[in-house]
Amino acid sequence: MLIVYGIASCDTVAAARRWLREHGIEHEFHDLRREHVDARTIEGWLAAFGRERLVNRASATWRLLDQAQRRQVESGNPVPVLLANPTLLKRPVLVDGAALSCGFDPAEYERLFVRG
Repeated sequence: MLIVYGIASCDTVAAARRWLREHGIEHEFHDLRREHVDARTIEGWLAAFGRERLVNRASATWRLLDQAQRRQVESGNPVPVLLANPTLLKRPVLVDGAALSCGFDPAEYERLFVRG
């Protein structure tokens, strides 16, 4: 089952979920604010996407971090900061078995999910 990790109030997540529904792709929604993910999950996403792609430096949460937290995300172990601040994750993250996607890109979704 495809799992969409995101924030319910995020416009990008809403657009991605709308695209999935319009293409008849069943999915389960995992709200990162209500149902946190564990360190192992974030470590896997970092390995797959890298911190440059996974961390949303344009977010309000990023602007609220102190310099020590920003340094930790940029050059240290970002996992503790991401666990404490799940809105730092670029959204949505889609997980479908071994397939992963970060952010909303209709062309990538088309490639990953539309068969035939």
